[in-house]
Amino acid sequence: MNINYKFIKHETIGDAPFIGALICGTTCKLKCKNCHNQHLKDLPVKTKSAKEIITEIKSNTFNHGIIFGGLEWTFQMKEAIFLACLAQESELKTILYTGKNDLLPEDMQCFDFVKIGEYMEERYSPRKTKYGVILASDNQKILERGVDY
Repeated sequence: MNINYKFIKHETIGDAPFIGALICGTTCKLKCKNCHNQHLKDLPVKTKSAKEIITEIKSNTFNHGIIFGGLEWTFQMKEAIFLACLAQESELKTILYTGKNDLLPEDMQCFDFVKIGEYMEERYSPRKTKYGVILASDNQKILERGVDY
């Protein structure tokens, strides 16, 4: 399966409970007030096969997983699940960032962690963390597979 994305940033620290490659989704329609990722929407879309992405991520020995973030991956959920399941088979950890709160259990099955909740500027809370990840606003939370779902 081919995966559309904006970029891959290797050796990302602080966005997951592991060092990983941040892969940016292609769009977001959630309209969070003062979104800090708005500029990412203008970047060109790239395409690689899921296997090529896994090979690239694993070629960097510092990457222990994939961070699905940047923009909203739930607008390309089929691709995200496919890539996350392939990552799991390749012994890479995964975390999905989403502003949505209504994911189905089957949508989360191949993700080790899911950070949910839209960014709300009026609820900004830079000191709230879980698993070493800063939650930007106090309505957000991180769920762990095997614990929370």
